[in-house]
Amino acid sequence: MILQKAIFTLLASFLVANFAYAQYPVLFYFAGNGNKSPVQYKIHEGIAKLIDGRTLEGRFKYDKWEFPTKNFLFYQNKQTNSIKARFGQINKITLRGADSTLNNDRDSTVFINLNGRLYRALTTGTIKLYDRVFVVNEAMGRIGKTIWVEENGKLIRLSSTKKLNQWYQTLPKKYPKFVVKQAYLNPQEIIEGIKEQGH
Repeated sequence: MILQKAIFTLLASFLVANFAYAQYPVLFYFAGNGNKSPVQYKIHEGIAKLIDGRTLEGRFKYDKWEFPTKNFLFYQNKQTNSIKARFGQINKITLRGADSTLNNDRDSTVFINLNGRLYRALTTGTIKLYDRVFVVNEAMGRIGKTIWVEENGKLIRLSSTKKLNQWYQTLPKKYPKFVVKQAYLNPQEIIEGIKEQGH
Protein backbone atom coordinates (compact mmCIF):
# COMPACT_ATOMS: atom_id res chain seq x y z
CA MET A 1 0.00 0.00 0.00
CA ILE A 2 2.81 2.40 0.91
CA LEU A 3 4.61 1.52 -2.33
CA GLN A 4 1.46 2.19 -4.36
CA LYS A 5 1.04 5.62 -2.73
CA ALA A 6 4.69 6.46 -3.42
CA ILE A 7 4.33 5.49 -7.11
CA PHE A 8 1.10 7.50 -7.41
CA THR A 9 2.71 10.59 -5.85
CA LEU A 10 5.75 10.32 -8.14
CA LEU A 11 3.55 9.93 -11.23
CA ALA A 12 1.37 12.90 -10.26
CA SER A 13 4.43 15.10 -9.71
CA PHE A 14 5.80 14.09 -13.11
CA LEU A 15 2.54 14.94 -14.89
CA VAL A 16 2.22 18.34 -13.17
CA ALA A 17 5.82 19.24 -13.98
CA ASN A 18 5.41 18.30 -17.63
CA PHE A 19 2.13 20.21 -17.91
CA ALA A 20 3.75 23.30 -16.40
CA TYR A 21 6.71 23.03 -18.78
CA ALA A 22 4.43 22.65 -21.78
CA GLN A 23 2.45 25.75 -20.81
CA TYR A 24 5.32 28.00 -19.71
CA PRO A 25 8.69 26.53 -20.69
CA VAL A 26 11.86 28.13 -19.38
CA LEU A 27 13.27 30.36 -22.11
CA PHE A 28 16.64 29.29 -23.48
CA TYR A 29 18.91 30.95 -26.01
CA PHE A 30 22.07 29.84 -27.80
CA ALA A 31 25.17 31.43 -26.36
CA GLY A 32 28.12 32.38 -28.50
CA ASN A 33 29.71 28.96 -28.01
CA GLY A 34 26.59 27.22 -29.34
CA ASN A 35 25.49 25.93 -25.96
CA LYS A 36 21.93 26.33 -24.79
CA SER A 37 21.77 28.67 -21.79
CA PRO A 38 18.79 29.72 -19.67
CA VAL A 39 17.90 33.39 -19.78
CA GLN A 40 18.91 35.33 -16.68
CA TYR A 41 16.18 37.96 -16.39
CA LYS A 42 17.25 41.37 -15.07
CA ILE A 43 15.58 44.27 -13.29
CA HIS A 44 14.80 47.23 -15.54
CA GLU A 45 13.62 50.76 -14.85
CA GLY A 46 10.28 51.39 -16.46
CA ILE A 47 6.71 52.63 -16.55
CA ALA A 48 3.57 50.51 -16.76
CA LYS A 49 0.18 51.86 -17.78
CA LEU A 50 -2.50 49.63 -16.29
CA ILE A 51 -5.88 48.86 -17.81
CA ASP A 52 -7.65 50.49 -14.84
CA GLY A 53 -5.89 53.80 -15.57
CA ARG A 54 -3.20 53.60 -12.89
CA THR A 55 0.50 54.09 -13.60
CA LEU A 56 3.34 52.15 -12.00
CA GLU A 57 6.79 53.73 -12.20
CA GLY A 58 9.84 52.00 -10.79
CA ARG A 59 11.72 48.78 -11.45
CA PHE A 60 10.37 45.66 -13.14
CA LYS A 61 11.51 42.10 -13.68
CA TYR A 62 9.83 39.31 -15.62
CA ASP A 63 8.74 36.56 -13.21
CA LYS A 64 9.50 33.38 -15.16
CA TRP A 65 8.60 31.05 -12.27
CA GLU A 66 5.02 32.20 -11.76
CA PHE A 67 2.38 29.62 -12.70
CA PRO A 68 -0.29 29.55 -14.05
CA THR A 69 -0.40 33.35 -14.56
CA LYS A 70 2.40 35.52 -15.94
CA ASN A 71 3.64 38.64 -14.19
CA PHE A 72 6.24 41.33 -13.98
CA LEU A 73 7.60 41.86 -10.48
CA PHE A 74 7.32 45.55 -9.59
CA TYR A 75 9.69 47.29 -7.17
CA GLN A 76 8.70 50.81 -6.16
CA ASN A 77 11.49 53.34 -5.50
CA LYS A 78 14.32 51.58 -3.66
CA GLN A 79 12.19 48.92 -2.02
CA THR A 80 13.46 45.35 -2.12
CA ASN A 81 10.00 43.79 -1.68
CA SER A 82 8.03 43.39 -4.88
CA ILE A 83 4.40 43.23 -5.89
CA LYS A 84 3.03 41.43 -8.92
CA ALA A 85 1.89 43.32 -11.99
CA ARG A 86 -0.06 40.63 -13.80
CA PHE A 87 -0.04 40.60 -17.58
CA GLY A 88 -3.82 40.87 -17.61
CA GLN A 89 -3.60 44.16 -15.69
CA ILE A 90 -1.08 45.81 -18.01
CA ASN A 91 -2.09 47.93 -20.98
CA LYS A 92 1.45 48.98 -21.90
CA ILE A 93 4.83 48.70 -20.23
CA THR A 94 8.04 50.42 -21.35
CA LEU A 95 11.32 49.15 -19.92
CA ARG A 96 14.75 50.74 -20.16
CA GLY A 97 17.12 48.72 -22.34
CA ALA A 98 16.79 47.15 -25.77
CA ASP A 99 18.16 44.38 -27.93
CA SER A 100 20.71 46.28 -30.03
CA THR A 101 20.62 43.58 -32.72
CA LEU A 102 16.93 44.33 -33.30
CA ASN A 103 16.50 47.92 -32.15
CA ASN A 104 19.77 49.79 -32.54
CA ASP A 105 17.89 53.10 -32.68
CA ARG A 106 15.99 52.59 -29.42
CA ASP A 107 16.94 52.61 -25.76
CA SER A 108 13.79 50.94 -24.45
CA THR A 109 11.57 47.91 -25.04
CA VAL A 110 7.78 48.12 -25.22
CA PHE A 111 5.27 45.42 -24.33
CA ILE A 112 1.66 46.12 -25.25
CA ASN A 113 -1.69 44.49 -24.53
CA LEU A 114 -3.51 43.38 -27.67
CA ASN A 115 -6.78 41.50 -27.36
CA GLY A 116 -6.05 40.65 -23.74
CA ARG A 117 -2.52 39.29 -24.26
CA LEU A 118 0.83 40.97 -23.79
CA TYR A 119 3.22 41.20 -26.77
CA ARG A 120 6.72 42.58 -27.29
CA ALA A 121 6.90 45.26 -30.00
CA LEU A 122 9.61 44.36 -32.52
CA THR A 123 8.92 47.45 -34.66
CA THR A 124 7.27 50.77 -33.85
CA GLY A 125 6.56 52.29 -37.26
CA THR A 126 3.66 51.87 -39.67
CA ILE A 127 4.39 48.14 -40.02
CA LYS A 128 3.96 46.61 -36.58
CA LEU A 129 5.51 43.25 -35.70
CA TYR A 130 5.24 41.51 -32.32
CA ASP A 131 6.31 38.36 -30.54
CA ARG A 132 5.68 36.91 -27.08
CA VAL A 133 9.25 36.75 -25.82
CA PHE A 134 9.56 38.75 -22.60
CA VAL A 135 13.23 39.70 -22.73
CA VAL A 136 14.67 43.20 -22.93
CA ASN A 137 18.41 42.80 -23.50
CA GLU A 138 19.02 39.51 -21.69
CA ALA A 139 19.19 37.37 -24.84
CA MET A 140 20.44 39.34 -27.83
CA GLY A 141 18.86 38.39 -31.14
CA ARG A 142 16.20 36.20 -29.52
CA ILE A 143 12.91 36.29 -31.44
CA GLY A 144 9.88 34.10 -30.89
CA LYS A 145 9.15 31.29 -33.34
CA THR A 146 5.75 32.88 -33.94
CA ILE A 147 5.47 36.53 -35.01
CA TRP A 148 2.28 38.55 -35.17
CA VAL A 149 1.58 41.37 -37.62
CA GLU A 150 -0.98 44.07 -36.83
CA GLU A 151 -2.91 45.09 -39.93
CA ASN A 152 -6.20 47.00 -40.06
CA GLY A 153 -6.71 46.49 -36.34
CA LYS A 154 -6.28 42.72 -36.59
CA LEU A 155 -3.44 40.42 -35.57
CA ILE A 156 -2.12 38.04 -38.21
CA ARG A 157 -0.27 35.02 -36.83
CA LEU A 158 2.86 33.94 -38.73
CA SER A 159 3.96 30.67 -37.17
CA SER A 160 7.13 30.05 -39.21
CA THR A 161 9.92 31.87 -41.02
CA LYS A 162 8.42 30.64 -44.30
CA LYS A 163 5.08 32.29 -43.55
CA LEU A 164 6.85 35.45 -42.40
CA ASN A 165 8.69 35.61 -45.73
CA GLN A 166 5.47 35.01 -47.69
CA TRP A 167 3.91 37.96 -45.87
CA TYR A 168 7.06 40.04 -46.43
CA GLN A 169 6.82 39.50 -50.18
CA THR A 170 3.39 41.18 -50.20
CA LEU A 171 4.66 44.48 -48.76
CA PRO A 172 5.40 46.18 -52.14
CA LYS A 173 1.69 45.82 -53.02
CA LYS A 174 0.68 47.54 -49.77
CA TYR A 175 3.53 50.08 -49.77
CA PRO A 176 4.46 50.96 -53.42
CA LYS A 177 7.91 52.31 -52.53
CA PHE A 178 8.82 49.27 -50.44
CA VAL A 179 11.66 47.18 -51.90
CA VAL A 180 12.12 43.49 -51.09
CA LYS A 181 15.87 42.91 -51.19
CA GLN A 182 16.00 39.11 -51.31
CA ALA A 183 13.66 36.21 -51.88
CA TYR A 184 14.22 34.66 -48.43
CA LEU A 185 15.38 36.32 -45.21
CA ASN A 186 15.58 35.40 -41.55
CA PRO A 187 13.35 37.29 -39.07
CA GLN A 188 16.15 39.66 -37.99
CA GLU A 189 16.83 40.63 -41.61
CA ILE A 190 13.14 41.25 -42.25
CA ILE A 191 12.86 43.51 -39.19
CA GLU A 192 16.01 45.37 -40.28
CA GLY A 193 14.66 45.75 -43.84
CA ILE A 194 11.39 47.19 -42.58
CA LYS A 195 13.15 49.73 -40.37
CA GLU A 196 15.66 50.72 -43.09
CA GLN A 197 12.79 51.73 -45.35
CA GLY A 198 11.20 53.96 -42.77
CA HIS A 199 8.40 51.70 -41.67
